[in-house]
Amino acid sequence: MKIAIIGAGHIGSAIVTCLAQGHLYNEKDIIVSNPNIDKLERLQEHFPAIHITTDNQQAISEIGRASCRERV
Repeated sequence: MKIAIIGAGHIGSAIVTCLAQGHLYNEKDIIVSNPNIDKLERLQEHFPAIHITTDNQQAISEIGRASCRERV
């Protein structure tokens, strides 16, 4: 199951860190969106498998496509 985090500030980064280090989600199933690419790249340095984007709509559509595939 994929999850999108909108925002890579203090709270968004903390959520990503907890999820990526936990057992509920694989890093590859985490999508993070933020307008500041530098914040996204710093986060991806720690968790290379996460997906990053500066487009919130793209992040939402990624999890929408995944949930449609899971239902089939």
